[in-house]
Amino acid sequence: TIDANENVCNLYPNPASETVRIDLTANNDFECKLINPQGAVVYSEMFEASTSNINLNISNLPKGVYVLQLINNEGVLTKKLIIE
Repeated sequence: TIDANENVCNLYPNPASETVRIDLTANNDFECKLINPQGAVVYSEMFEASTSNINLNISNLPKGVYVLQLINNEGVLTKKLIIE
């Protein structure tokens, strides 16, 4: 697991309703996944290491607590995202 205390990823606003921004420092290519409260992946995309921010449109997703995962060959960083 990637150390959550490392300033690898900032997620805001949180809670969110329309869009959420992910600012990150990645040394490797990575996959970004958003998992709904039922455990289904509702978003998944691969990004290159040069990506420094992602804007996700979440306006079509139901309210709830989601899990954001950033996955690379160093491990998995998990963050909680609240959609209201």
